[in-house]
Formats: sequence, structure tokens, C-alpha cells
Amino acid sequence: MLEHLQHRQNLAELNRRVRTMHAADVADVLEAIPPGDRQTIWDQVSLEHAGDVFVELSAAVRESLVESTPRETLLEMLARLDPEELSYVWPSLPGDVLDEVTQALQSVDRSVFEQAIQYAVGPVGHHMSRELTEAADSATVGDALALLRGRGHLPPQTDVIFVVDGRRVLHGAVPLQTLLINDPDTPLAVILRDDIVCFNPQGDVKDAVTGFERYDLVSAPVLDERGSLVGRLTVDELMDVLRDQSNLQALRTAGLRGEEDLFAAPWESARNRWPWLGINLVTAFLASRVIGQFEGSIQQMASLAALMPIVASIGGNTWNQTMALMIRAMAMDQIQPNAPA
Repeated sequence: MLEHLQHRQNLAELNRRVRTMHAADVADVLEAIPPGDRQTIWDQVSLEHAGDVFVELSAAVRESLVESTPRETLLEMLARLDPEELSYVWPSLPGDVLDEVTQALQSVDRSVFEQAIQYAVGPVGHHMSRELTEAADSATVGDALALLRGRGHLPPQTDVIFVVDGRRVLHGAVPLQTLLINDPDTPLAVILRDDIVCFNPQGDVKDAVTGFERYDLVSAPVLDERGSLVGRLTVDELMDVLRDQSNLQALRTAGLRGEEDLFAAPWESARNRWPWLGINLVTAFLASRVIGQFEGSIQQMASLAALMPIVASIGGNTWNQTMALMIRAMAMDQIQPNAPA
């Protein structure tokens, strides 16, 4: 519908439609249309809304929009992102733009941004949020409720309040429903749960995904080597991780190194695909040379020529089925990649 409005040059109606859509839906539309139409719709996204859409986009489409967006507009849009959102999109930004945006951050926000980008994509620390709710181990239920009311809003996916001491060492967590049903004078130390699942910022995020699925978690604390609370993981973030992992695995099954813009230039697509295509070309030449060694046998028995494509097809299908089963087993932790034979 948006593409139809764009082709009709009905920009007023297009602008109204875009403003009423969720950021993730706008991002989905931008990824599914050609660059020319994409830019027209992107221009209709307000600055207040553009940052949220920018975060939801795939890296390939995000980079294409960075190139086509005026520098002043890009800087103003990025300035509206919080430090953790900025740390998510920074690989897609030119160095000079990133420097200017980070220099404009307040010292606290800049510190959060610098801590967030120190982790690669694989570790838990890259995916954890530093926005959480915590209370002192000496507090009561009434103190905790007053603390929550004083915040004005709760971080997304908040289901517990973490109980820490003066050094931020985690003692346990109190579910929000437990706070509501207990007397305000009850100490948090009496009702806290100390059997919560925790993760280390240097741990593999794949293990965290497995833990969330196994224990039906909504959020979980992230602790450093001293047991101090440094952040938390949330189920919505790990759902994104799981989706990205499954998409990347599907692309690698087809011989692609990563995602790409559907409307990318031929050279960009070739860079993503050439390794696997090159390997296939080499193996095809080898197979043809092997077949050539048996040219005389094939001439004497013509049925061998008919069997060759059948054997190749069955072999390829068998390999795909076996690979699918192995990938599923690895994803379900039924086997380990480095397990001894």
C-alpha cells in the first residue's frame, strides 16, 4: 500500500500512513522495496520516529540509508537515541559521524556507550541492558515500592527487583508480584530468591538463549567475576539474537556469508556470494575431469550417463538432510561441536 501511494505521489497520505505505523513495520517495508521507493518513504519518517526505525533495520539497509541521508539529519536522528541503541547501530555509521555524536553525549551516557561497544557480538555483554531496578539489601518492601514509584517508569521486561549490597554484589531478586502481596515493613532479605539464574558478560550468548528457553526466563542478571551486578538480559533481546542466528544459519546453508540488501548492487552481492560459488566451480571442474577419465566406459555402457545426475542429486539431498539434523542437534545442545568422538 505504501509503495502504491508513493507511485501515485500522494505524499500527504503516505506521510500519514507512515506516522501511524510501528517502527518495526516501517523497517520491514523499507527492506522490501527498491532503493528509489525506499528513500521516498524514509523521507516521510519523522525525526522522532526515525531513530526507532533505524534501529530495527537490517545492517545492509541501514548502511544504504546512511549514505543517502543528509549529514545534519543523520546527526539529529542519532542524537535522539539512547547510548545502548547507539551502541547497537554504530558499526553502520561513518567514523566522523560517530565521533561527533559521541562527543555530544553527556559523560554518563558516553561511559555507557563505551562500555557497550567493548564487547563483540558473541558475548553476553554485547546484548545486556544496563537499565535495571535494584534495591539495597537493608531495604523493606515499602522502600522498594517507593523506589519503583519514584522512577516514573520501569525498564522493559521488568519482572524482578535485584537486591544488592553496597558494592553491588547481588544477594538475590524479589519478583514484583511478591512485593505487592507482602507487608510494607517486610525486609527484602526475608523474601528474596537466591536461586536465580545468572550470566557472565564474557559468556556465550548462545548459552543464555538456551538458559532462557529452559527456565522460561523473562530477565536475568549479568554478574562480573566478583559477583557484582553489571546489567541484565531480557527475553526480547534474546529473541532478536535467536532470530538473527537462525537467519544467518539459513544463509550459510545456501553458501552466503551474511545478510544482504535484496536490491544491493551486483558487486555487493558478488562479494557476499563468491567464496561458495568459487568452491562450487572448482569442485565442478574436478568432477568433470574425473568423469572424463571414464569416457570409454560411458561410451560402452550408456546407462552410466543416465545414472550420473541421479547419483549427484541423491548425494546432494542426503547431505542437506544430514546437515539439517546436525544443525538442529547442535542448536538443541544434543551434541557439542567440540565433543570428543
